[in-house]
Amino acid sequence: MFISLGTSAHRTGRAFFEAALVTVLALVCLPLAAGAIGQVSVTLQPLGAAMRIASAPLAFAAGGAVAGWALERGRRGVVAALVASLAAGIVLAWPLAELQGLTGFEPVLPLIAVPLVSFGLAFGLDGAILAWPLAGAHEAKRVTACSAAGGMAGALLLVLPSLLARTRVRSDLALVWSFIEIACSSAAILAPFTIMGLSLGSSVDREPLGRPMP
Repeated sequence: MFISLGTSAHRTGRAFFEAALVTVLALVCLPLAAGAIGQVSVTLQPLGAAMRIASAPLAFAAGGAVAGWALERGRRGVVAALVASLAAGIVLAWPLAELQGLTGFEPVLPLIAVPLVSFGLAFGLDGAILAWPLAGAHEAKRVTACSAAGGMAGALLLVLPSLLARTRVRSDLALVWSFIEIACSSAAILAPFTIMGLSLGSSVDREPLGRPMP
């Protein structure tokens, strides 16, 4: 199924893709900044530790604010997108921290199950919070389901390098392995955000349920 460039689905998908790029950038920069702050002085180490813990919620909130602004739905649209993404970031704060530095020798079931559940819950919650004010109650269930499915797809992308590490692929592709890990980690955020945006926009296209916001 092709998406016309003039539809709400295309515009919203693009807005959420841009929001995902901001989120990915913030997820990289905030922990680095937190580490740098902690190195400056002993007295600043608690601030650095707190910033490291809050990096995921802050990164998702920044992405949500960008998406809300790009949607041009007024202040309520910006606030709705920010709150929804902040909630997703809070849900993912612990899983994202725990999934750092995977070796590929972890038990397969928890390796797959924890990201699937956490990403599905986080992005499903994100979509549900956004759907009510932006798409309307009639489309809320569909947007929530699509957003949760997008989150699960992102979770699989996130753990894909760890699953491949169990095979000889890692040694065979040693020169490009870092690129594969970075690409999968980025796609794990880009894909769910974009799917959620496309679902949200297509809901507005399907029925005139989206309400203008002051």
